[in-house]
Amino acid sequence: MFDFSSHERADGNVVAPTTDVTFSSAFGLLDRGRPSEREIRRQLRGTLDACLRARAKLFARSALPGKESDGFMVKRVTSDGMEEVEEDHPWTRILRQPNEYRSAYDTWYWTRMAADVQGTAPLIVRDGSLGTPNALLEIFPSFGRMRERINREGGVGGYIYHRSDGNDIPLERDDVVTIKRTDPTTPHGTMSILESLVYEAKSDRAAAEYRHKTYSEGRPPLVYMRSEQDMGPDKAQEQGERFRNEYLKPNGSVKGVPVMYGGMELDSLGIDPDSFQMLESQELDHDVIFRVTGISKAYIDQGANRAEAEQAEKMIMNTTIQPMLDKVAAQLTISLEEAFGADEGALRVVPPDVRPVDQEEQASIHQTQVETGTKTLNELRRENGDEEYDLDIADEPLIPNTLVPASRAGQGRMPTDPDRDVADFL
Repeated sequence: MFDFSSHERADGNVVAPTTDVTFSSAFGLLDRGRPSEREIRRQLRGTLDACLRARAKLFARSALPGKESDGFMVKRVTSDGMEEVEEDHPWTRILRQPNEYRSAYDTWYWTRMAADVQGTAPLIVRDGSLGTPNALLEIFPSFGRMRERINREGGVGGYIYHRSDGNDIPLERDDVVTIKRTDPTTPHGTMSILESLVYEAKSDRAAAEYRHKTYSEGRPPLVYMRSEQDMGPDKAQEQGERFRNEYLKPNGSVKGVPVMYGGMELDSLGIDPDSFQMLESQELDHDVIFRVTGISKAYIDQGANRAEAEQAEKMIMNTTIQPMLDKVAAQLTISLEEAFGADEGALRVVPPDVRPVDQEEQASIHQTQVETGTKTLNELRRENGDEEYDLDIADEPLIPNTLVPASRAGQGRMPTDPDRDVADFL
């Protein structure tokens, strides 16, 4: 029988390979998959560029306080839970305005873009005259590369900043704030969206092979329908499927006489089958881009109507932006603890809740809050940005007058004060 009382737990310095630790202490560890500046410029085109900019725009808008979001908040952990820190707290100031050279919106926009296209967005912490951090300065790819130094436990022991002028600058953990898209295979590596697209495209190879076989055995008719009517993507797709089902056989031959109406006409696509297959392949690539970036086609499609675009944005905020905010808030908490030398767990960066609110559900919540005295009528009016009621009772908690102690259940209502004003029940 193993004697647990005599067992000594392993020291953390056995985790990381000695070779990696020794090498990284001098040069930092190379992020093997990180795209170069040239690769980023070459890949950022068309649909991918539009999707990444949409992610950056929605993230930056959510990171800052405004009409739609409270932005990143800093809360202090207390024995009773968490409370928001004072407005001029150093952490709050640096999150609201990272530096004086670019707007806060531009900084958070770049942070999201950089983390997406190169896997990481490093920022150097600058101290003020009192020795307290007062700015976060972006490290653009044209400035240089930031490499992590790991310690024996596999954690970040510091950084080596390979500046583009040839200087290698060693930095400590509290000198750098990093926002990362983490790689599941290594603690210091990242996986940019460009890398994710490569892997995702490879996984669709079987689908591409199947499509190629389909085109080889029976190519589709190279015609398209043109209409003078203004119709959205859904209506156009409906008309196309209806035409195919009514007039085309599975092998591509005509099974009836098409009669056009409503200003519609058929026209030749004017390209060879191989080119048509290339276009279909490009459409598949677009689907991969939408899937990997978490951006809906309807959100960036100029042909989508307003209702479709609004619904698409709600889905993106819920499934894409909110998880990003949660992750970045956790990373900022650790980085700012290091930068400010704060006690571990004393302060926390809290992400805003940007998930779409169901109006009926919200109305039910508000009703419960009023009926239980959790919030006053005017508190809810202020939260919604509405004009307050000019009534005394609107600023007082309202409580129900039908509650009785459990011991008096079945004995009727509690006796009332005969001198009580009848209007007090409100």
